[in-house]
Amino acid sequence: MLLARYLYLVDVETANPLAVFSVDHLAYEGDIILYEAQLRAEHNVDDPASGLALKDSLLDPLPEGTKLPNRRP
Repeated sequence: MLLARYLYLVDVETANPLAVFSVDHLAYEGDIILYEAQLRAEHNVDDPASGLALKDSLLDPLPEGTKLPNRRP
């Protein structure tokens, strides 16, 4: 079952989700933006060599039935 809103890490070549990060614990949009920046830095998302992208389910939700990787709070 998918969360109401989440951020997720994908492999840019395969588009497979690698990790899902809940934002349920965050009350404000500004907190979500900060959390996204933290995840980008932690996983080197902005480095093209990483092969990773971080997506927001608000703009780009995973399709229903997608097998979810481990979730992180």
